[in-house]
Amino acid sequence: MSVDKSKSALQVNKRPKDDSDDESKDVTENKSDYTNTSNPKSLVSLNEQILSIASTPIKIVAVCGSLRKKSCNTACLKYAQTNLPPNVTFEILSIADIPLFNQDLEDSNVKTREANGPKSVAIFKQKIRESDAIFFGICEYNLGVSGVLKNALDWASRRPYCLKDKPATCIGAAGGSGSMNAQLDLRKWSIELGIDIMNNPLVMIKAFEKDIFNWNRDNDKEPELISVKWQQRIVTQVRLLRDYALKKKYAKLVFNEISAAKVLIIGRNQDIMDKVLEGMAKQNFAAKGVVTDDAVLKELKENEYDVLMFGGGVESESLEKINKYIEENKINIKSFTGNK
Repeated sequence: MSVDKSKSALQVNKRPKDDSDDESKDVTENKSDYTNTSNPKSLVSLNEQILSIASTPIKIVAVCGSLRKKSCNTACLKYAQTNLPPNVTFEILSIADIPLFNQDLEDSNVKTREANGPKSVAIFKQKIRESDAIFFGICEYNLGVSGVLKNALDWASRRPYCLKDKPATCIGAAGGSGSMNAQLDLRKWSIELGIDIMNNPLVMIKAFEKDIFNWNRDNDKEPELISVKWQQRIVTQVRLLRDYALKKKYAKLVFNEISAAKVLIIGRNQDIMDKVLEGMAKQNFAAKGVVTDDAVLKELKENEYDVLMFGGGVESESLEKINKYIEENKINIKSFTGNK
């Protein structure tokens, strides 16, 4: 990668599309365009976007690993659903109708797979895809997670994906360790599934201890969570998941805003410029690098930039010349970085 001192070098690697339908698409290079098709100048202001995120409820979907009517974990999820912190919606998804995973039931064409596959799977995956976060209620059988939850996650792991980078947390009610082993199973699988599961705090409820649930083995009444301690812990867990999902939304917004910006880098050392541009290209930032004052003024005249980045070695006389040109021509630069 080199910098042409007379024309400047345009570093443009088109951002790879996040297209799960076709993972074979190559990252292409187009020297007449920038990394991003969006221009911050045409977008709603950053403040308005932040306010929009802040005012939109975080959509959480809950998944219980038990199908049992008298499930303690379902009772925990129902308590959470009726005692939500502000700015949250909470929907409990059913996995009861999801069939045993069988690749023979899948359409070989990824684009039509969900439309032609089991309807319950398509609904389950779409609900997850549309959500901001997942709240798991984990029961434990034989020192591990339940087969029905593992089966649902096996279906959800198939393309087109729905779990990648999805914020999540888990709570569990069980005998013995309070679902510790099952929760460890989920955390282990999350690495492969790409689920972004919160590490802490842990909520492991010993379901058969006194005054935790008001359930009775001898009747069909669904149990209720009555322990004030665990009621508070579950509400806290929902709040923490909400906040975690919000932070990820804000971070994504800021990253997209920055990476969509057109950057003009001004330096004097071609070797250093090459390395800077190479690093920025790897991060999919759109940048040009120039090493002469004439090239800078030419770029500012012919193209719009959001950020000017000054490298080391740029003389004060050059800085004054560039700043004067910007002021006289009323050029709108959003940000200056470096030695301005």
